[in-house]
Amino acid sequence: MSDENNALEQGGGEAVAATQPKNDAEAATQEQAATQEAEKAKEAEAKKAEEEASKRRNRTSQYIDGLKNRASAAERENAEMRKRIEAIESRFPKQEAKPPTMETAGYDPEELARQTARYEVQQARQQWEEQQKSESAARSEQEKVQAYIHRAQAFTSQNPDFEEVVGSIPQQFLIPELQKAVIAHERGPEIAYRLAQNEDELFQLATTRPELIDWAVARFASRLDAAPPQQEAEPAPPAFAPTPTNKPISQAPAPAPRVSGRAPTETPPEKLTDDDWYRRDREQRRKR
Repeated sequence: MSDENNALEQGGGEAVAATQPKNDAEAATQEQAATQEAEKAKEAEAKKAEEEASKRRNRTSQYIDGLKNRASAAERENAEMRKRIEAIESRFPKQEAKPPTMETAGYDPEELARQTARYEVQQARQQWEEQQKSESAARSEQEKVQAYIHRAQAFTSQNPDFEEVVGSIPQQFLIPELQKAVIAHERGPEIAYRLAQNEDELFQLATTRPELIDWAVARFASRLDAAPPQQEAEPAPPAFAPTPTNKPISQAPAPAPRVSGRAPTETPPEKLTDDDWYRRDREQRRKR
């Protein structure tokens, strides 16, 4: 037995010696190889993490580009709509203010000069106001889009599948009025996310009249936080409350039957039903 133990110990010693470095140089080589392998593993993990982060950034940038493209498409559609309206209005000229004439001034040169000055000021002011309105509308739309993009990025951090879910909305439902209403709402990303998951609500909003779309979107947003109605639970009975069936049992003897000289009122046979008549007849036969 001792020989076997010695043999095992010697064999184990050879195995251990095979894995241990023979000298300092070999130990340094093994340590360097282990360090390189650890560094390669770290680099592989870092590269994988960077690729995943790059994919997320790409998805976010693609979604943002999609928003910008949709906003640009909406602006182009609005521009085309304005052109159509202008073309229709051109068929019915407006009664615009006409420049003053000697006839309108009563053939008074001084009055004509005053009317001409007022007319030129009014025209210049009108042009300036129209330009300001156009620029203000463009700035407002751009600010809304930028604000929506920031809100979408914040919402994506909590819902990583936001771009994928919203990107699945069919194009036929993305009407310009609905997009503008969702982008302008402070909870726009959440609204878009929920609509993408609810085809019925999406269809209803997409088919809503344009003049009611803002109200419809706000109404849908107000229902996002509405909790489902809960039924009030019935209060539990006290632990030691007596149940309705546990009535106290009286120990007194049953009362003696009362004997009355009058017979109970009997129903005339003609007023009895068939079942009652049969029951009475059987009872009478039994008493005989």
